[in-house]
Amino acid sequence: MTQHQVSELSDWGLLLVEGSDAGSFLQGQLTNSILGMTRTPPAAIAQNYSGVRLSGYCTAKGRLLGSAWICLSTDAEQDRFALFVSRDLAATFAKRLAMFVLRSKAKVVDVSHAWTVYGVLGPANRLPANLPSDAIALAMTQPSGAGDQERILFATQTPLPSQSTSSQYLAAWNAAEIASAIPRIVL
Repeated sequence: MTQHQVSELSDWGLLLVEGSDAGSFLQGQLTNSILGMTRTPPAAIAQNYSGVRLSGYCTAKGRLLGSAWICLSTDAEQDRFALFVSRDLAATFAKRLAMFVLRSKAKVVDVSHAWTVYGVLGPANRLPANLPSDAIALAMTQPSGAGDQERILFATQTPLPSQSTSSQYLAAWNAAEIASAIPRIVL
């Protein structure tokens, strides 16, 4: 594979958790450590454990309600965490997280209706040429033996031109997601 294959992922959604207490709030709600993540500037790709985390959200009894790929994006002076989740769970996930904000200076927003999520398959360590300037992007963990193929999730408020994406690549994306052996919780 020599070029990037971009497809719109209509079954993925995006939650933004913003505010000065966003990191400590998420630290107490999710199954993976959020504190200490490095910020990723717009239109750059968050990579490795320092910039990307896969985390779960559980009930008080420990039952998994949803999973999310998380990165910390740059947004002025406050923290802004982007949580890529299954679109069918996004509204419920956001509502349940928001119930526990209480006095924290954090705001949970489901922006799935305003942002479009795309998946990119392509050579590792190279950005797609047409990544929009407002994009929030992360490189997903790859299994051993995946070769030089990388999976990148990105969301943007500026939809890509239709010639930039292809529905034929969706099957390849889904196959790569299955091959990764990393489950994604859906309804």
